[in-house]
Amino acid sequence: RASLQGRLFVLKIYCKGNTVTFAVFFLIRHNLAKKYVYNIYNKIKKVIKMKKILLRALIILLVIIITASLFCFIVSAFVVKSTKDKLRDVEGAKSFDADCVMVLGAKVNDGKPSLMLKDRLDCAIEIYRQNKGVKLLMSGDRSSNEYDEVGVMKSYAISLGVPEEDILIDPEGYSTYESVTRLKNQFEFDSAIIV
Repeated sequence: RASLQGRLFVLKIYCKGNTVTFAVFFLIRHNLAKKYVYNIYNKIKKVIKMKKILLRALIILLVIIITASLFCFIVSAFVVKSTKDKLRDVEGAKSFDADCVMVLGAKVNDGKPSLMLKDRLDCAIEIYRQNKGVKLLMSGDRSSNEYDEVGVMKSYAISLGVPEEDILIDPEGYSTYESVTRLKNQFEFDSAIIV
């Protein structure tokens, strides 16, 4: 009996802001039980700490996502509101006096325009046919022989009966900004309908 010693180990575990205390009684002959209890206690502390870190990271990520979404919504609403009087549908664009109809490039698939690009081209060709004397300016990416937006755009317009002499090509229209800058500086148009 004298060799057996009763020991009490108190484990404090933090759960949702409350301290939960576990009392563990051991009759210990060797220090192995003490080490075992401390190992369990340390593992529990690490798990709780990791959960707290993950919860904080998740909250921060959600705040970033919500903030970014809100920012995009505000910018989009501002752009729509500030350009509302400059936007026209096809009928409104037909009566707009312009030097050219510029079609911004979009993805091409196996030598054919994507649905978005086809829609832009159809709209631009309809406006072109209503406004006699204007040119069609195809602005897009021709960074390689394998990828040629403007070539596909031109072929599509010709297949719908647009004369080749009325089609201009801007193969360096890598962005809307570059396309509009080149419209003024290189092609010297003062006004355009941009589709």
